[in-house]
Amino acid sequence: MLIKLVLTATLAVFALSSCGGGGGAFGSPTLPVTAGPNSPSPDPTAPTPTPTPAPAPSAELVLRDSSDQQTTSVALGGVSARLTVRDAASQPVANKLVTFATNAAVAVMTPASGLVLTDANGVAVIQIAPAGLTVEGAGTLTATVAVGTATISKTLDYQVAPANLRLQALSVGEPTLAAYGNRSITATVTANGVPVTRPVPVVFSASCGAPNPLTATTNAAGVATTTYSATTPTCFNTNVTISAAAAGSAPVSGQLAIQAAKATNIQFVGSAPRTIYLSTSTGATQALVSFKVIDNLGAPLSNKTLQLALANPGSGVSLDRIGNTAAVSKTTDAAGIVAVAVFAGSIPTSVQVIASTTEPDVAPSASNVLTVASGRAVQAATSISLGAFAIEGGSIDGTTTSVTIALADRQGNPVPDGTQVNFTTEGGLVVPAFCTTAGGTSSCSVNIRSQGTRPSDGRVSILAYLPGEEDFVDSNGNNVYESGEQFTDLGDAYRDDNENNVYDTNEAPVPRASGACQSVIPTAQSPDNVLAGDHGRPNFCDGVWGISEIRRQAVVVFSTSSAHILNFATRLSDNLDKDGDTVIIMDRNFNSMPVGSSIAVRSDSTGCTAASSVDKVSKISFPKEASADGLNGYAGTIVPIKLTNCVADNLVAVRITTPSGAVTERTFILK
Repeated sequence: MLIKLVLTATLAVFALSSCGGGGGAFGSPTLPVTAGPNSPSPDPTAPTPTPTPAPAPSAELVLRDSSDQQTTSVALGGVSARLTVRDAASQPVANKLVTFATNAAVAVMTPASGLVLTDANGVAVIQIAPAGLTVEGAGTLTATVAVGTATISKTLDYQVAPANLRLQALSVGEPTLAAYGNRSITATVTANGVPVTRPVPVVFSASCGAPNPLTATTNAAGVATTTYSATTPTCFNTNVTISAAAAGSAPVSGQLAIQAAKATNIQFVGSAPRTIYLSTSTGATQALVSFKVIDNLGAPLSNKTLQLALANPGSGVSLDRIGNTAAVSKTTDAAGIVAVAVFAGSIPTSVQVIASTTEPDVAPSASNVLTVASGRAVQAATSISLGAFAIEGGSIDGTTTSVTIALADRQGNPVPDGTQVNFTTEGGLVVPAFCTTAGGTSSCSVNIRSQGTRPSDGRVSILAYLPGEEDFVDSNGNNVYESGEQFTDLGDAYRDDNENNVYDTNEAPVPRASGACQSVIPTAQSPDNVLAGDHGRPNFCDGVWGISEIRRQAVVVFSTSSAHILNFATRLSDNLDKDGDTVIIMDRNFNSMPVGSSIAVRSDSTGCTAASSVDKVSKISFPKEASADGLNGYAGTIVPIKLTNCVADNLVAVRITTPSGAVTERTFILK
């Protein structure tokens, strides 16, 4: 059995050796040397041979600057990162994908993906640059590639150097700029002495006004551009400093001289007040007339000089100061406005102020008319009126009507706003007790209200009075009273309760206005002009022209709610003419019924038709009259009655209904 195993092994070795290899001749068997029992043992101290490593693919990562010099510094211009890839036989490996990666906060890559194929030389190239112009620090670049079953990763540390940014001198163009003009402003940014090609934000500012945009980004040539517009009026006629700043760079600035805006128009602003009064008046005697200077866009211009002059210097009016009629110069304020004082003289007139400037192509401007009025009320120009001459107040409280006093000076001009008119009344209540003129209307009103005291005849006298001046004949036309000129000497005012136009001892005068009748000289009473309220107490005039109470009187009827309905011709007859007749309707005091009362006429007789063209009591006042039958009072309301197809003994009814709803009806028999 042993012999068979050895032979088999020997045959196997022979067979392998006959196929080649070894140093023997082809077919020569090589027998293995086997250790027999007597063979020597191997030397345990002999060194073990080192195996030779198998060849493997490789890669090399370097940074090269623009001069193709190897570097580890990444500056503004950037560097190229190159990975050279070789196989196990040290041959370039083309078209292999290389992945580059680095810290994005420190540097940026181009392409940004970091994916690049090796070229025919086995080189993959990527650009790497600082992440920002002012970024500094260090980073690590990693490049990874797979070759066969092997993955190769290479790293390289680098230093980022910040760029040396600098703003070149600011360019503002021409040194001057017209008001409302525009100017392009530029600044160039360099890095290490070369205009930047990467966007750099530049912030612009101005000492007056503002560039637009405030922040501009440099273009490919490193230039940032903004626009300055001289549209702020406060910048006109000043030097404006414009500055530019960028991160990491010292700011730069330049100056523009903004020219003054040109005036194009003078506007009249207004006169306050619009009416003034003579220097002796109680009203305002001075007004402020204002003008405004503007440019072509309507903006106000300050520090502009205007010449102001009176259009009619001979009117007695003063300009800027009392007594001055010469032109004056004024300078506009921050709002472009000048104001000049105008003082009234002694003559009522209309005043205009002319404003002009020496600047070319600007037309003068004239103020609206300022009125100089006499001011104090006079008797001849004063009147009083009632909203309704008869109200239903005979037995009803709280019924009212208005009492209006209208005033004017001797020239027919309004009296000053704020002129106070006082009132007294024989009955009822005047509320308020006085009124004041306002709004240039030269009039004011109060209400008379039924209550309390009621005269037995139902007629309530109301007196309005105020300080004014006595009328005079202005012989020389200077509007100033001078000794020897005729005047109306007014005595003390009083309320003529019994309406007899004569002062009676029980009719107390009103308190005198200040300065009126201070010297009581026994003279004849001044002529009465027959208008109610004109009269004064006899022998109470001072014989001196001056201030006196202007007065007017009115009578309002506190009518009863029940009526007298009478035949107009015969008064007490119960009959009317069958061919038509007239009735008169009065209250129980034989005064008018309340204004607004409605009137109706009818016939209930078969075939007879009665009608009238008067259907209510109007507010027209009728004078007091004396009739043959002794019934004194207002004429009342006359109601003509038209009869159709009526015969004797037919009946006609006349009805009146007051505003409160009270009804009085009387039936007449036709004859």
